[in-house]
Amino acid sequence: MEIYNPYFWLLFGGFVVFMALRGRRNRKPGPQRSRPSTMRGQLLTTSLAKTTPLVCLLDEGKKYGPFFLEKTPPTLPHCPDCSCHLQDFVSDSQSWFEGKVPQGKRQTDLGDLADGDWRYYKASLILAHPETDPEIRDQFSLLAESGTADEAFKNRAQAHLRG
Repeated sequence: MEIYNPYFWLLFGGFVVFMALRGRRNRKPGPQRSRPSTMRGQLLTTSLAKTTPLVCLLDEGKKYGPFFLEKTPPTLPHCPDCSCHLQDFVSDSQSWFEGKVPQGKRQTDLGDLADGDWRYYKASLILAHPETDPEIRDQFSLLAESGTADEAFKNRAQAHLRG
């Protein structure tokens, strides 16, 4: 069969259309968006104050459960002065990926704080604690320096810790 013959082009065009329709019918659907899974866990919370034990400061904000690194929560109280408690929470995986992570109620002796101020205050409490190891002190000094707390709050927190 010659390539200049119109029947050749008619057969070739029919074959191309047949393969295109056949391929469209056998194509699998695209990826489906999965249903968000429910995440259950426990959040360890404590009030941040100058008298809070170091063990409580270090464990504050940790999440426990089957979806987290630490599966079982510690036995409470940590020590005689411990004011920690476990708070149950339920969240879905989609909210975690969007950054809407449950934080629990954050109590401090300075009142209600914004997230950046709260992180700075927690790091400052750990730095000011007399039982803090040098390794932990280095980690939290970097965290305190890189925080988003404003200068007015930093001065207020340092004055509170000194006084």
